[in-house]
Amino acid sequence: MKAIVMLMFAARLVAAQTNDVHFDVLRTLDGQNFTNATIIRTTPAYAVVDFSAGGANVYFTNLPVELRNLYHYDPVAAEQFLAAKAAKKRLEPTPRDRANASVAVAKQSLGVPVHVKLVRLNPDGFIVIRAEGPQADPHAVEAVIHNLPPNILPLLREFSEAVNDVDRTAPTGESIRRSNKADKNFHKWSTIIARPSEYYPRPGVRQWEFVEMGDPNWLW
Repeated sequence: MKAIVMLMFAARLVAAQTNDVHFDVLRTLDGQNFTNATIIRTTPAYAVVDFSAGGANVYFTNLPVELRNLYHYDPVAAEQFLAAKAAKKRLEPTPRDRANASVAVAKQSLGVPVHVKLVRLNPDGFIVIRAEGPQADPHAVEAVIHNLPPNILPLLREFSEAVNDVDRTAPTGESIRRSNKADKNFHKWSTIIARPSEYYPRPGVRQWEFVEMGDPNWLW
């Protein structure tokens, strides 16, 4: 059996030079099985494997010794590669750093305060709004609103979930009652005054800065 395995690896030697080694099943030392797997790229520390269910980075330390030898695995070079990669990652800005930077940019371009109607909270965390005046959009748009009072988001989330329940299911008495209650609770918090920025953290999503609560009876 060992001789057969060695022959299989030898037969793939030429293909290995171009990182294009295919396996019906690639078995790792810790028992993972990658079906219909192809090594498409290698680094000093791991092989990039494309397989039937997706892709994975498989460390050479978790591969058979024949494969390690085939790709000239060097533990020292692998350690240096991983250390350099970790150092580079530490220098990269974190999601919080990027968020703080975007807020700083947004605050440099704040417009005049306008009335904003909070419509719902989307699953991705963006708030769907409608705004008045020249900053308005004929359709509801997504937004990031900074410094909202802490009690608004829970009410908005409750209201959005209740409305979604009614939309997804047959409008039973219980779901309608829940929606009406959520609507009543949220109504007095649904209108705010905020300042729009010209900064978009992603296409179509503008950042806003909360100023104060608006008149819940304000007409659109």
